This record gives sequence, structure tokens and C-alpha cells, in this order.
Amino acid sequence: MHQYIEGESLKADEYDLFLSDPGDFTLRRYLPRVWATLAPFSQLPPLQSLWGASRLPSRATPFGKPEVIKAFEALFRAGQEQEQYRQASRTFGEDMADLGYPPLTHGSAPAPFDVISDHLRGMRGAMLDMY
Repeated sequence: MHQYIEGESLKADEYDLFLSDPGDFTLRRYLPRVWATLAPFSQLPPLQSLWGASRLPSRATPFGKPEVIKAFEALFRAGQEQEQYRQASRTFGEDMADLGYPPLTHGSAPAPFDVISDHLRGMRGAMLDMY
């Protein structure tokens, strides 16, 4: 389980932004707020503005900035590490299954309040929003 000091990665007036395009919100607002290494992603254009063959070239400038490139490189390295972990975990699971233990895989079904309070608004923010 996660244990951390809560923050407000979703401001009280940003629910509409989040709900209208969660992917764009995640890339350009959430990630820059929760990981300093990914702060340059806040400079990226809205994802919907990249749609269409003629639009991308005129919106591509931020992707070439050195700090944005470093942020993507950090994600690339994180992806490589995660793949190593996934492979080791799969091998371990297979070894344990061969010994007769049940599989380690499991699903997830978090409660909506937990998603908002744990990852977006913090307990205080989520409760004030409900109030």
C-alpha cells in the first residue's frame, strides 16, 4: 500500500478539466505536480490540439525542448525498469506455481472516493468538496 503526505494534484476548480479529458489532465497537470522530473510536461500543448496531420507540426515545438526530452527519457528508463520487474515477477510466479502455490496475480477495484482522496485531492480536499 501507499503511504505518503497528501497533496492536491487536482485543484478544486479542475474537476471539469479532469473529467473532460483525463489523459490530457494526467499528462499536462497531474504528472508535473506529483513528480518534479516530469514538471516539463506542463509545457506540452493540449493532446486534442495534436489531432490531424496538419496540426502536429505546428504544435511540436515543446516536444523538442531539452527539459521535455529529459522528462520523456525518465519515463523511458522507468518503463525499462518496470519491464525488468514484470519479467522477474512472472518468473517468480511461475516458479511458485510449479511448487503448488496459487498465482500472485490479482485485480483491482478501488472505490471512487479512495481514487479522488488518495491520488487527486487528498482527504481534506475530497471531504471539503463533498461538504
